[in-house]
Amino acid sequence: MANLEAGSRHQLSLYAAHLQGHLEKYEFLPELLATNKRLVHLLQHSEDPERIEALNRYLENISRITNASGTYLMDARGLTIAASNWLSPRPFVGRNFDYRPYFKEAMKGRLGRYFALGSTSNRRGYYFAYPIRHLEEILGAVVFKIDIAELEQGRAGVTPGMSLLSAIWMV
Repeated sequence: MANLEAGSRHQLSLYAAHLQGHLEKYEFLPELLATNKRLVHLLQHSEDPERIEALNRYLENISRITNASGTYLMDARGLTIAASNWLSPRPFVGRNFDYRPYFKEAMKGRLGRYFALGSTSNRRGYYFAYPIRHLEEILGAVVFKIDIAELEQGRAGVTPGMSLLSAIWMV
């Protein structure tokens, strides 16, 4: 039993390090994107449909380049006003995510992080959110969603049908 426990702890350590390393690649992206003046301007003037469409296309491109499963802009009330999946059958645009912990943290001026099942996509993901400011006022947040499925599919030694995060929580 002691050998089995030691081996399990070692495997857990490897899984946790792999997951942490993967997520750290994305952690800085919302803060970087929050400095983009286009996002600030759109939050200040969210009634301009041409700017919204241009920002949707921009976020779509950001998601493609970074391999994020979603990138979106939320106003201070939690309403999504632009999103990378704007053309999908179930876009984030027009949805309110003010109840999500990542949004609440961003509205407090901090990097928000959260692992959850997407309420729109029904896919597990890890979310990063960062506040968008103008002067000292927080106008909204930019969010990156990272699909966890690719990590789970790349795992080694985890029981089939078990998610990587489930394996981590088991030990």
